[in-house]
Amino acid sequence: MGAIDTAIKGLIVRLARKEARKITSSIRDEVKRLKKRNVELKAAISAVDEQTKKMYAKGRLEETASKAASGQVKGRLSPRLVKSLRSKMGLSQGKFAKLLGVSLGSVVNWELGKMNPRPEMRQKMLSFRGMGRREVKLILENL
Repeated sequence: MGAIDTAIKGLIVRLARKEARKITSSIRDEVKRLKKRNVELKAAISAVDEQTKKMYAKGRLEETASKAASGQVKGRLSPRLVKSLRSKMGLSQGKFAKLLGVSLGSVVNWELGKMNPRPEMRQKMLSFRGMGRREVKLILENL
């Protein structure tokens, strides 16, 4: 009788699994659809976050430019300070020049002490003092 019991038990298990698959197939499909939707929503959130960061950086650049234009920023600026400001922001001389809207040669000459920046460039450089690397990188992407 043991063989018959085993055969019946096996048949019952197989039929139960088949019924369970039928019942859960719609749930499985729904879970797949929801996972796909979740990935799409995460991508959309990331895109909105990037746009927000860029808009914030653009606003910060405009604020900095207006402060520099009005002459609100005060401070000393030596060749060593120009170089340390640039390296603190993690910029090459070329990117620093692009950020300020001047040529690479101007930045090189400022750092070597051969030339002094014009007053409006001094103001603009000094207004970048409080910015971090990420913020400056976003500003450069907008330029």
